[in-house]
Amino acid sequence: MADDELEWFGVRCVFAWSGWEGKPFEERITLWHARSLSHAIELAEQEAGVYAEENGSEYLHLSGLRDHRRERDRQRNGGLLAPA
Repeated sequence: MADDELEWFGVRCVFAWSGWEGKPFEERITLWHARSLSHAIELAEQEAGVYAEENGSEYLHLSGLRDHRRERDRQRNGGLLAPA
């Protein structure tokens, strides 16, 4: 797939910090240039495992996706967004 066929997706992953008092959580958003929604999540989850290991946190396997295509469409339509 050519680079110009890829789209941008933001993926949120949630981590727990067990070594801290109260076991706080971290929500981390990463931006991916991917071929699909599922590809972006796959890339983010792979990176989340590495991030958790390197930083002493636990990846909770909770992820959410921000589809920037819908935002782009909304901007093109004067702020109106058709139902998905």
